Amino acid sequence: MEELIIKLFSENLEINQIYKTSFLNQLFIDNNINFNNVMTLSYNIWNRGMSKPFPLMDNISHGEYKYVGINYNLNGDIINVPRNERNGRIEGNLEYKIGEWINGDYKLDNYIDFNDWKKKSKDDEGKKLILLGTDFELRIGGIIKGYKLSNNIGDNLLPIETNLGRIVHRKYVGFIFKRPNYNDECEILTIL
Repeated sequence: MEELIIKLFSENLEINQIYKTSFLNQLFIDNNINFNNVMTLSYNIWNRGMSKPFPLMDNISHGEYKYVGINYNLNGDIINVPRNERNGRIEGNLEYKIGEWINGDYKLDNYIDFNDWKKKSKDDEGKKLILLGTDFELRIGGIIKGYKLSNNIGDNLLPIETNLGRIVHRKYVGFIFKRPNYNDECEILTIL
C-alpha cells in the first residue's frame, strides 16, 4: 500500500503545494485505492489508529496538507488528536504534544518508540496544547495572569490573531518564549 500511495502522490501532486482533505480523498477514490484517513499520512498529526508512521505531508491547518514527500527534513512538534473510541470522532478541543521531529528524525516524549506510545493508556496522552477556548495561565516577566484563547476581544480573552495569541496557540505547559519587541521571558504555567 505504501508504494502505491507514494507512486500516486508523486504522479498527481506537486511538492510544497497545499491540498484539501476532500481533494486527496477523491484522488484515492478515482484511482480505486481503499484509503480513508489522510491524517495518518501527516508528519505532525498522529493518532492511535495508525499502524505506523508513514508521513508524506505536513498538516498546516484543519483539512489542509502541504505535500512534502517521503524523508522530509522536518523540525517541529508531533501532535496527537484523540478520537472517541466509540464513535471515531475527534474529541472536541483536545490536542497533545507527544514528541517532535528534529532534522527529519522523530523523538517521542516519554515513550520508547511508536509502538510504546500506541500501547499507553488514554490517560497518558502527552502535553495538552492550547487551542481556541482553552483557559491557561501565563507568566510574563514576574506577573502571572489568566487568559482564554479566543476569537473575541474582552477581559482575560487573548485573541488568536494577536502576536501573543499566535505564539501560545498549540503550545504546552512549560513552553518558554520571548515576545517580539519586548525584553522579557514568558512561560505557560497551567492549562485548565
